Amino acid sequence: CELPGPWEQLPPLLQVDGGHGMLLRSFDGQLLLVLHRTNTNPYGKIYEIEDDGDRLVVLRERVDLDGAQ
Repeated sequence: CELPGPWEQLPPLLQVDGGHGMLLRSFDGQLLLVLHRTNTNPYGKIYEIEDDGDRLVVLRERVDLDGAQ
């Protein structure tokens, strides 16, 4: 499947130690980004995200949800 362009390469959303991520919606509809941490820490990092139509914006880290407390 080919996605039509043109495409714009944007800078990374985050400059943190994290691997591949996944976008999901919480039960209340909030868009979230989950990144895995290094292999020595089993917990993910969770961020609130906003979709402004043509790009994603990181709103804040959700340390209250990441389970590493």
